[in-house]
Amino acid sequence: MTVNISDEQRDDKRDKQTDSNGIVAKVQRWRIVRNRLNDRLCFDDPNEENITLSKDFQPIGSIDLHSVLHCYTVFKLSKIDCFVFVGQHSIGLRNFLTVSFFDVTHEAIKSKRYEIQCRLKKIIWIAPQKKLVGYCSDMTFHVFHDWNNHFKEKSVSNSQSSVLQMIYWNEGNEIIVGGRGSLKRWRLGCQSQNLCKKHRDRVFPGVKPSFDTTLRPDEWIVELLVYGDQLFVLCDHAFYLISLKSERQVLSHSKDPNLPSFAVAAFHIKYDNLFIGVKDGSIQVWSTLVYRPMHTFHGHNRPITGLSVHPTDPLLFSSCVDGSIRLWRVDTLEFYFRYDIGEYVDNIQLITETKLFYQTKNHLKLWSINFPHSSFADIQSSVLRLFRAPAPAVICGSTHQQQGQVSIDRIVTLSMDGSIRLLSPSTGLTLAITYPASHDVDFLLYERYQEIMYVVTDTGNVILYSAHVNPCQPISMFRATQTETEAVKCIWPYTMPDLNATLILCGHQNGQVTLLDSTDHQYVMKGTCKAHQGRVIFLQQSMPDDESTDKMGNKSYLFSSGTDQRIHIWHLEIEDKVVTMNLLRRLNLGYSASYVSVLGNLLGVTSQSTFIIYELKSREHGLGLSTSGNGRRSSIRSDHYENILRQSKEDQHTDKIMSVTCNRNVGLFITSGADGFVKLWNKKNELMREVMFGLTPGLSPRGVCFANQRGDILVAFKNHISLVKLEDYLPYNCIEELLKHDFPDPDIECPLPFDYNDQQRSVGP
Repeated sequence: MTVNISDEQRDDKRDKQTDSNGIVAKVQRWRIVRNRLNDRLCFDDPNEENITLSKDFQPIGSIDLHSVLHCYTVFKLSKIDCFVFVGQHSIGLRNFLTVSFFDVTHEAIKSKRYEIQCRLKKIIWIAPQKKLVGYCSDMTFHVFHDWNNHFKEKSVSNSQSSVLQMIYWNEGNEIIVGGRGSLKRWRLGCQSQNLCKKHRDRVFPGVKPSFDTTLRPDEWIVELLVYGDQLFVLCDHAFYLISLKSERQVLSHSKDPNLPSFAVAAFHIKYDNLFIGVKDGSIQVWSTLVYRPMHTFHGHNRPITGLSVHPTDPLLFSSCVDGSIRLWRVDTLEFYFRYDIGEYVDNIQLITETKLFYQTKNHLKLWSINFPHSSFADIQSSVLRLFRAPAPAVICGSTHQQQGQVSIDRIVTLSMDGSIRLLSPSTGLTLAITYPASHDVDFLLYERYQEIMYVVTDTGNVILYSAHVNPCQPISMFRATQTETEAVKCIWPYTMPDLNATLILCGHQNGQVTLLDSTDHQYVMKGTCKAHQGRVIFLQQSMPDDESTDKMGNKSYLFSSGTDQRIHIWHLEIEDKVVTMNLLRRLNLGYSASYVSVLGNLLGVTSQSTFIIYELKSREHGLGLSTSGNGRRSSIRSDHYENILRQSKEDQHTDKIMSVTCNRNVGLFITSGADGFVKLWNKKNELMREVMFGLTPGLSPRGVCFANQRGDILVAFKNHISLVKLEDYLPYNCIEELLKHDFPDPDIECPLPFDYNDQQRSVGP
């Protein structure tokens, strides 16, 4: 079978934001998202919402031929979003061509049948001439008009040998055919102007009828693919790579003829991979950089009949005689998903990012791919941590705004190789990167005011990197004192929009919280703040939430958690550039909090596989302050909260929670766990959604964050970051509230120019 697919494969391309350099935003415009959310309000039934967002296939329609399908071809019309399927089949002694039109936008299929006088073995569509070329078993080529002319036969030409595969090479305007030990080149029409019009619709041998190859006479060609400016020829026990420019063979590979033979092949250009399906059910993964095998997928137990790659995501689709379709991840080289068709599947092919078809004995069936997430960014090393550094809340006329700084968020990743990347929240492109460090990173902070990265090392030191250049350059180091107990363990930016400043606060091994720096370098902390009796695990700032149900959520506070199994709530007072930390609340948890996230007056805390929400309430009486700086202490209300909101046991993660974050616009907390699930919780700690990512131990999501204020989600999965779009997961009861807001369209940024001559400088004491 031959599949001719246009390069224009994305069915929603017109809705995507693109800059002058052709960079496409992976996060769509708010106008498009808002329209889709309104459609959900109109057509979705809130009572039929599923908590689990599963990956599966949904049938769109079927092209029923009522007889055995001999061959077919698929191509896309150039001016409209429509695919054309042309299949040849027979009913009794009569032969037919059935043409079907698939409207991608409306998911509608229309078919019409035309009778022809021959039974074809192979057919291809020649787009420039709008002709259909077929090969018949009597070793003849047949040329037909298009469907507007009822597939009227124009000419018949004799072939010099049998044909097993046919492909049209558009750049060379040639038909390349492969058979048993032969690889020939043909043309539709001839360049001679003296031929009559009838002969111009005939198939003639090419100017150079064959390629210079070492193809043996006993080799059967089973697949022909055009890969860039090269022709890939797959035989039953060998493959060849031929340059279409020099018309010479550049590579060949043969295997033991006693081993199972090759069946099909596919290329993934983005990931530099070649996939070869074998008749024993395995799929070989080759690197196209060196053409060496690098992995083998095992799962099918019968011959592979079809392979197809996703145009953007690291996914490989495979079909098998056993009646199953399997998905494989190209980035992690693992099995991803299986769907049992229940009947013989002869081929599979993606026609858009979300639409595919497969062939059975008498049908061509079209399906929609229902995946709750898509590819956002690929990292060269496994991602250990992922978070969003929000843009500074710039007040009009401030110093930062006058300097031309724009309010754009950053996505920050820490990889296993020690490198740190700053990603664009709209395109997923790497804007800047640090070199892999020789030390382990315990904590990471990116401060958007000054474009400075604070890296806490395993020795308790803090290295400052400037993100104005690429690669980021170390500019200074804060070294802890000689005692190990004063080592820095965590760090947090405490923003003060009304003062146009950010305080960089550090939590130490000995339980102290100190002021490391500020954006204008003018603030100091009064005295020494002993925040906890043990190590400070985490620092977190709550931002004012106008929709909070309590006054506690209308102001900004600092939350600290420690190994003393307590969380302390602090109010920072600033007078004449002097910072004083006042203790407001003390929560005795009875366990050490791993991660903390604050949404208004709701405090989300994780411990192992449990996520608990504490609903904090303000009190007019008995609310004392404890000022740690001058030795004065007043009474503190301990365990001062109204409700403890716990999860139902069946909704909990079954393994350790790896990260937690929240978004006040959608009113949701989100957690990722080592059990492979990403779960979303409402303000009552009720499970709203869950998405399964990992299937293999050790390959579970390592981090999760919101990509923007409106609520698109990013999930770090090994060396891949996936995007869960807002309109695909948002619960029905959250849509109306979100539509009250208006969000700016994502800005497209170009990466900073990388200075290859710049060597990373060492940082002294």
